[in-house]
Amino acid sequence: MPMSHELDTTLIFTIGRMNPPTTGHMGLVKKMIERANEVEEKEGNKAQVAVILSHTHEKDVAKNPLKCKDYKRELVREMIDKLQQKINKDKKVNVDVLCMDDEKVPNMYSSIGALVRKYQPKKMILCIGKDRDENYSGITKYYKDVEIEVVDRPEGAMSATEMRGYVTSNDMKTFVEKMEQTGLDKERIEELYGKLHEVLLQKSVSVSASAKEVKTRKRKADTQSGGKHKRAKTNKKRNTKTKKHKKRTLHRRR
Repeated sequence: MPMSHELDTTLIFTIGRMNPPTTGHMGLVKKMIERANEVEEKEGNKAQVAVILSHTHEKDVAKNPLKCKDYKRELVREMIDKLQQKINKDKKVNVDVLCMDDEKVPNMYSSIGALVRKYQPKKMILCIGKDRDENYSGITKYYKDVEIEVVDRPEGAMSATEMRGYVTSNDMKTFVEKMEQTGLDKERIEELYGKLHEVLLQKSVSVSASAKEVKTRKRKADTQSGGKHKRAKTNKKRNTKTKKHKKRTLHRRR
């Protein structure tokens, strides 16, 4: 009887903000799932797919409106589940979703390290969009075994920037229509729109208020500066007149 042995694990992962997650991101996840099936069927190895959601920068709310732990991770998991039901009902690939904020030092290296400790992969493949390949080239300096595979964005797929734009322009109708392509139900999409709207519009109002305040301060400063200049000019004229008067009086006396 042949001895059983543990299969080597190939870790297929990506890193992204996904704020909010869109069909473009799910297109990338779909490619990763297909790659995992290929690894298991052709190479005979075990495949593990993982998504690392980038650190949420509090100062950059306009690009990072959703916090990972509070909401975004749950949403991404739900969308991946819907995707797997659509592409392969019989067999589901295990997809792990991590928040970079889970780590004490929230950066991509500590998150990759967490995956390495968890799955002990023999091989690692980083799948990234064509426009992001330069951002992650440095990973191979720390993790020399990582292979980088560049994935093209599916034709017509939406971006997170596009979806945030519909929110800031109060175009809920288009937002809902586009997001329905992810498989989420309308109620869930409207909830997502509400969360984005609350954060992005508050930020927009705050920025507008700040800009207005700066303009008001500038006008005040200009007015005050103008007033000082005017007063200085008046005083100069008075001094000149006084000097001329003194000269005339002195001349008469002589």
